[in-house]
Amino acid sequence: MSCPAGYTFSTKPKRAPFEDLSETLEPGQRFQYWDYEGMWTDKHLPSSRLEPLRMIGDPLADDAVEALKVKKGQDALKALREYISRPESEQESQAPALLMKQLMTVPEWVDWEQVRRGQEVYCKVLNSTGYLAGDRARERVFETAQFVLDVSQSVKDLQPGTGLGWESIIQVRFLHAGVRARLTKISRAHSKYYNIEEHGVPINQEDLL
Repeated sequence: MSCPAGYTFSTKPKRAPFEDLSETLEPGQRFQYWDYEGMWTDKHLPSSRLEPLRMIGDPLADDAVEALKVKKGQDALKALREYISRPESEQESQAPALLMKQLMTVPEWVDWEQVRRGQEVYCKVLNSTGYLAGDRARERVFETAQFVLDVSQSVKDLQPGTGLGWESIIQVRFLHAGVRARLTKISRAHSKYYNIEEHGVPINQEDLL
């Protein structure tokens, strides 16, 4: 069997605890873990790079939620906008302003044309299954599906500031920050309920990959 240039190939899958296994594999090598068998590529990350991410949540959003004192069910984005509209002298924390600055900045790597094509393909799939058929589509889907709709409609909806998809993403980010705050508080009092040292920060960066 031929292999791509620069790749090696092992016909015998390696068996080992994944943490150790991931440190030894090279692109092109086959591996087996439990009942899954696959081929390692240059896009896979070893455990040594993933493990630190387990202790990282979303620092900016977490700090902002704490400063805003957002309660369950509260419109966090509205609270954020109201907070940063105050004079700087009345803002006890810089976290909300720093978060808004980040939210309003489009990363250089964003390719809006590629985003548009992805939205188009996704909507075609939903239409083919009937999920978007009829005038009452939004009433027939759950909150998670609504979020997907918000971020899939158009590139304009993802633009910082007023886009519906942009707002939905922020709301989910605040939702995750609120969950982290509550679970972290519970963990400190009842480590048997959720142990951060064992499982990492709730909704951490490794889990979000």
